[in-house]
Amino acid sequence: MLTKNKCKTLDCIVFGEIIYDIYDGMPQLGGAPLNYAWYLSQFGMEVLFISSVGKDKLGRQALEKIESNNLIFSSIAISDIKTGIAQISGTPENPEFIINKGVAWDKINLPHDISKYQAKCIYFGTLSQRTTFNQTSLKNLLKLKLKSSKMFDLNLRKDYHTKPIIEYSLKQSDFVKMNQVEFEYICKLLKIHSPDDLLSVYDINTILITNGDKQVNLINKQTSMTALPPKSNTIDTIGAGDAFFATFTAGLIKNLPLNHILSKSCEIASYITETQGAIVNLPQNLKNLKY
Repeated sequence: MLTKNKCKTLDCIVFGEIIYDIYDGMPQLGGAPLNYAWYLSQFGMEVLFISSVGKDKLGRQALEKIESNNLIFSSIAISDIKTGIAQISGTPENPEFIINKGVAWDKINLPHDISKYQAKCIYFGTLSQRTTFNQTSLKNLLKLKLKSSKMFDLNLRKDYHTKPIIEYSLKQSDFVKMNQVEFEYICKLLKIHSPDDLLSVYDINTILITNGDKQVNLINKQTSMTALPPKSNTIDTIGAGDAFFATFTAGLIKNLPLNHILSKSCEIASYITETQGAIVNLPQNLKNLKY
């Protein structure tokens, strides 16, 4: 189902999962790609979001939420299989995810007219590539001759990534976001010793390495810089990394100074940790990214 398809030139095409996080028995709409798309729209960015949901109640609620956002153009297939969910355990600061298999987002089709779109950025992650069907869909998307920056979220979840998927994704990427644990993991997996090695081996423009509320490191071939997130009274951290990456992307699109983009991204991620759920409306003062 393609809705509100009036715009052929977009700020970002987002490919990936729609997942309800189940925490203490309560479903909260999310999934890193949807969170990212939502926060991009908070800065006035126009997004094409490509995914799939079931015909169930959760699927209908997800569509209603997405369609309420005038800046998100959705290409969301309605599947006979159920909408994706993830059972969350652990602590709010360090959640653990058990992600159901065989769900709607395991089979994401590209819109038939995808070749007509232009976009400044394309976003994808690792989790959506857990099925060969989605791997094929994503490869077809990335094969299009779009002059787009490729934004890759190395969002590793237990048992849902492989070395070939990670290497393929890195080779396709211009900007990569990961956390410190994920960086250490791929260093061992890929026999990489530093961020500079990662940049040169995979020809990446910029790497962003987050480390919770401690710091964020940005490394590219010209410079490196560090930013410290503002202190926050954490309720939960779900969605904060996605808000960070979306803010960073919006700043790039607006051609703002890199150090300012990094600082604003940290500020907004900290704000998200003080709210319940992954998808929230930002206050007006945070939507202004101007330098």
